[in-house]
Amino acid sequence: MDRTGLAAMFPKASEHLGVDPVMTSGSFMEAHLRQMSTINQLVSIAVQLQNDLRLTNHKFIAHQIALLYQCINQAGTKYIGFKARVEEHFGTVKDLCNASDEPLLTPELQTWLNELTVDIVAEALFSGRPMAQQTPSAGPLSDYINRVSNNDGSEDQQQQ
Repeated sequence: MDRTGLAAMFPKASEHLGVDPVMTSGSFMEAHLRQMSTINQLVSIAVQLQNDLRLTNHKFIAHQIALLYQCINQAGTKYIGFKARVEEHFGTVKDLCNASDEPLLTPELQTWLNELTVDIVAEALFSGRPMAQQTPSAGPLSDYINRVSNNDGSEDQQQQ
């Protein structure tokens, strides 16, 4: 496990197998999974907002946009540009949602929110960025995957 780099990525499994742990402050895999979980939450709320724009009552859209804003903050610097776009219209959306029992966003606000959520989903899912750039501490995980995919196991066969 040490030779392949798996011990560093999966320290708990290494410990269970009796291999000395390489790092004690968490693994690269944990950091990567945490980041991917955050991105998943961001995409999920963006898609939910897209679907809710089709409803005839937008009572809770402001609350959902607030949740989207929190997700943007947690997702990291790659998404920081979306904060300003939310801040630009949030007050208007909130006022509109509080104005009546069955509020409906104006067509302009619906277009803005749809474009915002489409851009967030596109950035998260289709940016084409390498894994090492998506998660700050995923470098070792990315290196391992590249090593394994380029090696195709030929190194292991040569040693046997």
